[in-house]
Amino acid sequence: MQVFKGLTLSPSSPISWGLIFFSVYIVVRSIAIITLILELASMLLPFTGPGVEVVIELIFYTLVTFVLKARLMKNKLISIEML
Repeated sequence: MQVFKGLTLSPSSPISWGLIFFSVYIVVRSIAIITLILELASMLLPFTGPGVEVVIELIFYTLVTFVLKARLMKNKLISIEML
């Protein structure tokens, strides 16, 4: 039973279940990091203005994006052409 290009879901096939679990892990970890960023920014709000909170969130989102891209490129899950 073909699902994607050459990816079969039969238990005897050598598909990369690790890749599937790694993808789920990346999504869950990204959600956790974004939640942490929002919590940190909301904790800093009483000490700063609302504009500073937005700047902090943008900086953290940018850092998270670069880290995730670097990890995916390191694991050869994406190539530079895909970016």
